[in-house]
Amino acid sequence: MRSIQRRLSLGLISVMVIVGVVLAQTSLWLFEAGLQRYLEAGLRNDAENLLVAMVRGPNGLQLDEQHLSPAYQRPFSGHYFRVDFADIHWRSRSLWDQELPRLPRSGSRATCNWARRASNCWYCARTTSVLAS
Repeated sequence: MRSIQRRLSLGLISVMVIVGVVLAQTSLWLFEAGLQRYLEAGLRNDAENLLVAMVRGPNGLQLDEQHLSPAYQRPFSGHYFRVDFADIHWRSRSLWDQELPRLPRSGSRATCNWARRASNCWYCARTTSVLAS
């Protein structure tokens, strides 16, 4: 009698541990996927706002700072950008005296350094390919 009860208890504990681990892993995966979607949407919005701030002026393409977010003007705000053309370079005032590292390549094959996985980052590739052309 005691042996059967012990086996059932061990089996129940084993099943509960397995179910708990599966639930914990699933919740972590869902949290990570949601966080990635949130960050991607924010980066996409920032990139589109930066593209909207570029206007064609009398001297060619210019950056209209009135259309930029105030976060790009505040030093060390955590919101930074750098736009590099062949002869024109723009950077956010929030960078202060710092420099953002250059991507090793421009275009659709540029890789993102912040991504945990070694996949191509659509944001870096999209903005560098759009701005370089």
